Amino acid sequence: MRSYSNSGSKYVITFVDRKSRLVRVEFLKKKSEVTQKTKNFINWVKNQRGKYPKNFTSDGGGEYVTKDLKEFCEELGINMEITEAYSPNMNGIAERINRTIVEGSYALLHQAGLPNSFWEDAMDYFVYVKNRAPHSALDGKRPIDVWNEELGEVEREDIWNLKTFGCRAEVHIPPNFRIGGKDGPKTRTCVYLGRARNRKTDKFWDTDRNKIVFGYASEFREEEFPKNPKASKVTPSVDSTDKATQTNKKNNGG
Repeated sequence: MRSYSNSGSKYVITFVDRKSRLVRVEFLKKKSEVTQKTKNFINWVKNQRGKYPKNFTSDGGGEYVTKDLKEFCEELGINMEITEAYSPNMNGIAERINRTIVEGSYALLHQAGLPNSFWEDAMDYFVYVKNRAPHSALDGKRPIDVWNEELGEVEREDIWNLKTFGCRAEVHIPPNFRIGGKDGPKTRTCVYLGRARNRKTDKFWDTDRNKIVFGYASEFREEEFPKNPKASKVTPSVDSTDKATQTNKKNNGG
């Protein structure tokens, strides 16, 4: 990527399931982490489906054809497929999704008015939402639903928790952490950064303290972007005095 993320990541690896089109992304500080991240993904598939994938296709980059990874796949009976150099069309699904993810993530950053250091958060949430959006190659089905059907789960995953990336959120403050004790302010204004990984909560940026926090919001204002006022669509409030003044102007022909 163009810059390091707030967590220190510089690279990203994308995994795509051909049948369901489900996408998983992993973030890396060094390219040497690719082998272990790939092993983790393959083991995740085994844990989810009860069996290892039959094939693993890559572009043949050096980080994907290490001796360690080759031996790992051979032991598990996984066929490693390597596309020809400079032939992205041979791995078209992955190439297209990579471009879509990068472009979509930077679009989220632009709308939210966040610096490029938040690219990891934007990319993670973009993929989260994309997995829950209808896919043309699946006749309108959602990747997450097709994947879950393979697992024998027929109940559709709800999307009530999808909010606008970078919007204003009033985050709940636990009583023990409130300024002034339990009677202090119950919420803090933050920037929404999407669903938190490995947590049943959301992720936010507390701009006043310049800190990433986890929790839940009592209110989302999805048309307000704290770091990009120009993109916000906020209707100015009109108090009773202003309304009375406007009414008198109309009555007087003003």
